[in-house]
Amino acid sequence: MRGQSLSIDALDIAPGDILGLTGLPGAGAKDLAAAIFGLLVGSLGSWFLARFILEMPWSFSFATAALTALIAMAVTVAAGLAVTWQALSARPAPYLRNE
Repeated sequence: MRGQSLSIDALDIAPGDILGLTGLPGAGAKDLAAAIFGLLVGSLGSWFLARFILEMPWSFSFATAALTALIAMAVTVAAGLAVTWQALSARPAPYLRNE
């Protein structure tokens, strides 16, 4: 694909806008789905363990579950950003010219 290039200046998009428009909402939606799945599976597993194996009462704490999910989502997004920070801050021109 010689001769084709992408001009970010023509689109009036700054490097920070790219992350804000595509990166965090996509990661947030994926993490939210994973958190809901984790809450459901974890709650059912802990209920089964408490009720049938340990034979003790079980109660669900929404506040603890929501806080755990939010902390897990924040750690996941932060880890993803930390890993990709170097790639996001690199100037694209040298990489596009070598393609």
